[in-house]
Amino acid sequence: MCAKLSVYLVFATISFLTAFISTMTFEEYLTSKKIDENRFKQQEPMRYTTWKTEFEQQHPESFTTQKKFLINEVRRKYLVR
Repeated sequence: MCAKLSVYLVFATISFLTAFISTMTFEEYLTSKKIDENRFKQQEPMRYTTWKTEFEQQHPESFTTQKKFLINEVRRKYLVR
């Protein structure tokens, strides 16, 4: 019983650390999508703030799935130069 608990705790710790290490900020996400964060924030502050809040509450892949077509629209407007 004790060995199973130890294995579980090790697995839980590794899972937590992996999730923690792989977190990405919204700013890093925008850069990875080739979106100029500063221009986006200046020209569409409401959308930027809404997206940032939503991004911080979910996994980046889920965010991408939800915003796929909108991300393309924003990228075209604020493409990193």
